[in-house]
Amino acid sequence: PEMRDRTHFPDLAVYPDSSAAPYGVEASHFGQGGWVPIASAVKKSVKIPVIAVGRLDIKLGEKILKHHQVDFIGMNRPLIADIYLPQKVSEGKEEDIVPCTGCMICYEDLKHGDHPRCMVNAALEHEKEFAIKKAERIKNVIVIGAGPAGMEAARAAALRGHRVTLYDKQKKLGGSLNHISVIKGCRQENFLTLINYYKHQLHELGVQINTGREFTTELLETLKPDAVIIASGGVHVIPDIPGIDKKIVVSSRTLHNYLTRALRYFGVQRLRELTDIWMPVGKRVVIIGGSRYGCEIAEFLVNRGRKVTVLESGRNIGEGLTDTLCKPRLINWLEENGVTFESGVTFKEITNQGISIVTEVGQKLDLKANTIITALPLDPDETLYESLKGKVNEVYRVGDCASPALIVDAVAAGFKTGREI
Repeated sequence: PEMRDRTHFPDLAVYPDSSAAPYGVEASHFGQGGWVPIASAVKKSVKIPVIAVGRLDIKLGEKILKHHQVDFIGMNRPLIADIYLPQKVSEGKEEDIVPCTGCMICYEDLKHGDHPRCMVNAALEHEKEFAIKKAERIKNVIVIGAGPAGMEAARAAALRGHRVTLYDKQKKLGGSLNHISVIKGCRQENFLTLINYYKHQLHELGVQINTGREFTTELLETLKPDAVIIASGGVHVIPDIPGIDKKIVVSSRTLHNYLTRALRYFGVQRLRELTDIWMPVGKRVVIIGGSRYGCEIAEFLVNRGRKVTVLESGRNIGEGLTDTLCKPRLINWLEENGVTFESGVTFKEITNQGISIVTEVGQKLDLKANTIITALPLDPDETLYESLKGKVNEVYRVGDCASPALIVDAVAAGFKTGREI
């Protein structure tokens, strides 16, 4: 059943390794348009119209039609991401199309019998109810943090007619989307297209963007905002394990800071290429944390020749991955490539040679490692919120600083706050 499900989607048929593509699937674009060769072969053998589907966008679809490979193209997920896609194409407004990132959350929800959500379309199935209306009173709104929650909040507030100013201490829009893209790449989920979409939308809506500039409370007197939306991200969790401060440990906070500094000088794709040459990570790596973050870091490291062990204190490996498709595909691939998983672990001590644990069945293990990486879910961060309470009439928190979760949740929170402010 899992094979049957994933072959509905050519991008998943080649996830996470394009060498695993089933016969006949075009994998050069990581599954995008993967069914086209088969559809084209069918067209040569029949006299009825043939439709190609499978992670198509308007550029690839146009190319396929121009080369007469098929008669029609069909889209599903892109029309969930943006129900106005055909209208925008007909009006020549392709740059306004909300890009589908291929996250599969819509399909995941449907598989579980729930109403589908969309990472980039928070109004899905609620278009009339959640329609953005012009504000009766124009407000001066500051958004702190240019990650997915902050960018969506700024976009929605600007659509309301508010004067919006966006601050982020990083030099690029996107926040953690840039860091995630370095680790995940842009093959399965292309967050760079989403960042470019927001960059264009915020510019068109007149949002004043201040990247490379950290917001401080001293700016309140100058800016005099009516409302502040905080989307500054969560706090990296450092586990309380004896020896956690040893040089062998690279915490998620340290890794995040490494990437932040490197992204000042290199784009995501170039930085990924450079990690093939060098990283501050040894050949034998233990990852503390077996959620989505830990599993995706494990994939990144395996593809760069590291021997990886993933340790999780809970019982569920891959928390946060879509259960029906991505999770089994990734975890199976990791196991096939030598990654060892241990769940229900108790952490005892980190030494200069590795880490001591007790397994779920009570066995004590001393695992050798050159590098130990922490990859635990974030905690909320109330620091900035508490410092602004009472100084501004309206203060809101969205995204990881309020409730760390998935990108779909961050975008939904940003949209809700921005359209209601």
